[in-house]
Order: sequence, then C-alpha cells, then structure tokens
Amino acid sequence: MEGNAFFAALSKGFTAAAFIMFLLAFVRNVARKKGLGESHFHWNPNSLLVIRREIPLLMAFVIPVTIITTSTSSTPEAFSLMTAWSPALYSGVHRTGDICATDHESC
Repeated sequence: MEGNAFFAALSKGFTAAAFIMFLLAFVRNVARKKGLGESHFHWNPNSLLVIRREIPLLMAFVIPVTIITTSTSSTPEAFSLMTAWSPALYSGVHRTGDICATDHESC
C-alpha cells in the first residue's frame, strides 16, 4: 500500500532526523563521564562537560527543524509555497535588516 506525497516527504524528514540523532547520540556517548573521550582520547574535561550539557538542547532544536525543512524541501509544492511567501517576507525587512513598523511610515 502506497501513501501520498505528504507521507513520502514526512518519511524523508524522519529519515534525515534519525541520521542526525544517531550522530549526536554518538558524540554524547563519547563525551559521557569515564567514556571514550575522557579515558582514551584524554579530551579536556571542561569541553566534555559543555558537550554533555548542550547536546540535549541541540537535539531538541535540530531534530524538529530537520524534519520540517527536509519534509518541505522534498515536495514540489514547498517550492511554490516558498516562492509565494518570499515577497511578503522581503517587503517587511529594511535594508539594514530591521523589521519595519506596523504602520510602515518608517520604511
């Protein structure tokens, strides 16, 4: 039984997210206390502490972003959606990068 294009795109997003999660989990396991990074490679303990602290936050942010971006970029409809939104997004941004006021008098 075949699914539609939405499920195919979602499958690509989850596949990409699984690969990234595998890599981040590998780094996290290397950096754990008395792990490979500390006992074999003799990495800096402060660096390992930072890795252990920040990897869960990175996973929480990167995994959903990967699923969304990969899913939307793998469908032809996503390109037309990005093309439709780009003028609206560009018109609200000043040349300096500041967002214009809602009254658009300062633009």
